[in-house]
Amino acid sequence: WMAGILQHIIDARCFEDAVANMLMHKLAYETTNKQEMRRKFREALLAESAACRADAQAVVQRDPAADGVLDVVVYFKGFSAIQGYRIAHRAWEAGERAYALWLQSRCSQQFGVDIHPAAVIGPAVIIDHATGVVIGETAVVGEGCTLLHGVTLGGSGKDHGDRHPKIGKHV
Repeated sequence: WMAGILQHIIDARCFEDAVANMLMHKLAYETTNKQEMRRKFREALLAESAACRADAQAVVQRDPAADGVLDVVVYFKGFSAIQGYRIAHRAWEAGERAYALWLQSRCSQQFGVDIHPAAVIGPAVIIDHATGVVIGETAVVGEGCTLLHGVTLGGSGKDHGDRHPKIGKHV
């Protein structure tokens, strides 16, 4: 089974392809059009290339459990959840609300991390251990932040408008 998973990495033309392939493998249903999913993931991650690469490098540099980029891409669900968010965020910004919310839901189901696609997350962010992290619609997470499992950036109780916490850079 591991050979099949690693084939997704070997078949990749670039880093973003490898991440898109792994996410497709982790998030696709049996009935999913995997080629279309991979294409959409790849397109979004190529557009977010700097952030995607910075996220992976941040994990390697700041998480002592990471033995290298391959480990991060294959095994670290916090990294996978952030890349799923980056794809969903681009879809949200492009007006593809239903697709963005579906992807948010799949990432929540698979990784135990719920990030609203309208949230703003800077590059080089780590969600360590990841389980139970919730980042709301108007939340902002600055560049270089590290979040641990169980963190909720939830609503303030306002019905509308800016109602979620903001975290600056390198927190």
